[in-house]
Amino acid sequence: MDKRNSLVLDIADIFKPIIVGRLVLKMGNFLQKQHFENIIKHKEKGIFLDKEGRKIFVSEYDRRIKTIVRVPELKREASLRVIIRNECHKITRHIKKESDYKAFEPW
Repeated sequence: MDKRNSLVLDIADIFKPIIVGRLVLKMGNFLQKQHFENIIKHKEKGIFLDKEGRKIFVSEYDRRIKTIVRVPELKREASLRVIIRNECHKITRHIKKESDYKAFEPW
């Protein structure tokens, strides 16, 4: 793995359960209701979304990332996109030794 991507992956790991994990479960429920044969393709290495399936996934991801939630740490409501950006700023300030880093705690 490229060392330059290590921090990006570490940040992604914080938010995967909140965003992608829940989204995959929701998509699974959606696929049960729809004719999932039309949007997934079986291949040797697994099951993949076709163009329509990817479009649905990205649309749901975009909707999810814009979701407004109450953040006790911020004492206000914020979108998941804002929460991720704030987390990146906190890490930047820590790297610059401007403040201590306190990791975001998913709910």
